[in-house]
Amino acid sequence: MTSALNVMFRHAGLPRQGRPCLLVAHLAVAGSKASPIGSLEAADYHVFEPFAYTALGHFHMPHNVGGARVRYCGSPLCFSQKEAQSPQKYIDVIDITADGDVEVISHPIQPLFGVAGLEDCFEALLSDKYPSTKDYVFITIKGDNAESDAARRLIAKFSNCVNIRYSRAQTEATEAQEYTKLDFGELFSGFYKLAMGEDIRTELLDTAREIFNGSKEGAGS
Repeated sequence: MTSALNVMFRHAGLPRQGRPCLLVAHLAVAGSKASPIGSLEAADYHVFEPFAYTALGHFHMPHNVGGARVRYCGSPLCFSQKEAQSPQKYIDVIDITADGDVEVISHPIQPLFGVAGLEDCFEALLSDKYPSTKDYVFITIKGDNAESDAARRLIAKFSNCVNIRYSRAQTEATEAQEYTKLDFGELFSGFYKLAMGEDIRTELLDTAREIFNGSKEGAGS
């Protein structure tokens, strides 16, 4: 990624000499304070050093990368339950002098509706403990039992509900323990039937088991 950007800047003649040059880019930059990038390829922030200022987009939380000249301004609204934990958003005003000095002033945004995450049992969510609101809410229902008509009843109270999910930590932990007791044949047969809607043929299962055993031997060598 970094090499490609260097080649692109060189062919475009950027940054131009004699005046401050502003770059706007939407990509992942290594050194960001955002969530781990994982397998996403990222550019080295040093590639932007020749520019007076680089305005980045991709990560939703505002922060600098390697200094004030390379910055993610963040999204104008929250887009997930995790972001709702830090709901304040900003608009950046960038002042660049003729000499290339940079000043960033962040102005808070006050959206029409707020964003919040609610997590409780179904009965509590419908009770007076949580007043009805027009805010955008991400709802997590505690408990393993699916409630009848849960979505309709919750949306009637929280009209701007964005997402509803169940917290099934105990059930999922139990299921994970049960799966560890199964051998490869049982696991693969179950997966095949779930995906294909039919039982797997014996010869196909034997082939899959041979490939699996071969990969285990290769990993151990």
